[in-house]
Amino acid sequence: MESENNNLNIFPSEPTKRPDLLTVLCVLTFIGSGLSFFSYLMFSMSFDSISEALYESEIDFPGINVILNTPISFYYSGTLLFGVSFYGAIKMWNLKKAGFHLYTASQILLIILQTIYLSQFGFPYLSVFITAIFILLYTKNLKFMT
Repeated sequence: MESENNNLNIFPSEPTKRPDLLTVLCVLTFIGSGLSFFSYLMFSMSFDSISEALYESEIDFPGINVILNTPISFYYSGTLLFGVSFYGAIKMWNLKKAGFHLYTASQILLIILQTIYLSQFGFPYLSVFITAIFILLYTKNLKFMT
């Protein structure tokens, strides 16, 4: 009887440990979504001056026409969605399922955003592939989240 009581642990002594895969995924999301959030935010805030400088410069690089012809609403929307994605990763880092839903919704909306605004480049298969892998790997870690 005494050994049965020792095996019952009503109050666990240590909190749930974050799995290594979840840690790696979150760190990668912090880097990707964090840098994208910062880039889109800076571009949104200085859209007019950057566009003017690019128009006036003699610099020619691949994709400059995309930058110059994409409406500022794309960058504002991207800033918001990358911010939500980053916040979702913070929640998952803290083992909260709500973070998974925020991350997933923002990533799907980012693909839709690319498809609408950058349709001249065709469907973003690579973005869909990478997003699907991350969502699947995050899904495998849902059992560790509350």
